[in-house]
Amino acid sequence: MNLIESFRTALTTLAARRLRSALTVLGIVIGVGAVISLMSVGAGASQMVTSQITSMGSNLVFISPGSTNVGGVGQGAGSAASLTLQDAQAIAEPGNVPEAVMVAAQTQTFGQVVAGSQNTRTRVLGTTPDYQYVRNATIADGDFISQTDVQANSTVAVLGSNVAQTLFPDADPLGSFVKINSRSFRVIGVLASKGGGFLGSEDDMVIIPITTMTRL
Repeated sequence: MNLIESFRTALTTLAARRLRSALTVLGIVIGVGAVISLMSVGAGASQMVTSQITSMGSNLVFISPGSTNVGGVGQGAGSAASLTLQDAQAIAEPGNVPEAVMVAAQTQTFGQVVAGSQNTRTRVLGTTPDYQYVRNATIADGDFISQTDVQANSTVAVLGSNVAQTLFPDADPLGSFVKINSRSFRVIGVLASKGGGFLGSEDDMVIIPITTMTRL
């Protein structure tokens, strides 16, 4: 039997069993489509994770305090007060940790932030000026906190883009005052929109000097 006869026999068999042939073709199409879809989803998820890691910085090392136990209930990692600003300064000291190019200490809580008749409950982050470079934070308007702000325990704040939009929907927030847990802070900057990530969204937070945060 030559190739042409084999082809004719195959067509005759397919024509005689149309339903079975159609189901076979459908199964193949569904199988191939499923494999392509899974590969596309996997590639998309991998790209998203890579993008989020890159946006944070691919060479970051996070050091967090341990956990505490209250009444037999674990409070989770980071709940112990075992790290201080002096620890971060010691790591940043030249020669102590040569691999550490920059160090940004931070501590955070949640608070009610009020501006006039507008208010929102959001993350309040106390940190140092190097945070801007360590975490690739871009200022859209104004300035980031400075070393002078940290040393003087200044009551200044940098708003995330969503917080700025919520509190000042029709006004420029720079130079205005917001109240964080009833204490007044002058707005000196607004962060560029960055979106969310593994460590939360910088768009939904307020940044203040870490020394001011610890005093509060």
